[in-house]
Amino acid sequence: MATFLSKDFLAYALLAYLSGSVCFGYLIAKFKKIDLSQIGSRSATSSNVARGLGLRWGVANAVLDFAKSFFIVYGAQIFFRDPWQIIVLAILPTLGHIFPVWFHFKGGKGGATFNGAVLAILGLKLYLFIFLIFIAIVLLTKKTS
Repeated sequence: MATFLSKDFLAYALLAYLSGSVCFGYLIAKFKKIDLSQIGSRSATSSNVARGLGLRWGVANAVLDFAKSFFIVYGAQIFFRDPWQIIVLAILPTLGHIFPVWFHFKGGKGGATFNGAVLAILGLKLYLFIFLIFIAIVLLTKKTS
């Protein structure tokens, strides 16, 4: 078990931030030869990817953004026991997504990335309960933000 600021923790923290910094929205758009900075909200959000490339690509982007933090936090719970370490490691992928080093610290909004970390921490049952409340709010308000 690593201490709070051990070399193992710091290395994993760097991995958490850098994995969060991978902006799948930009990569998908670049692959499809689309410039997201010229579409809709002009950001790397899943909804903006869906706007520019279609729903299938928007969902793919959301799943990838979700997965990058889920697996980081899931792994962190295996290697680290201190709750503060887990919390810090859960926040870092989202910060990496919002402020990616690869894209001049201008990234997406972090919703899907944050949700992946939340699922890893809360577990499926509690996460699904909260997610159903979110879906109900979206259906009632027609807004996701």
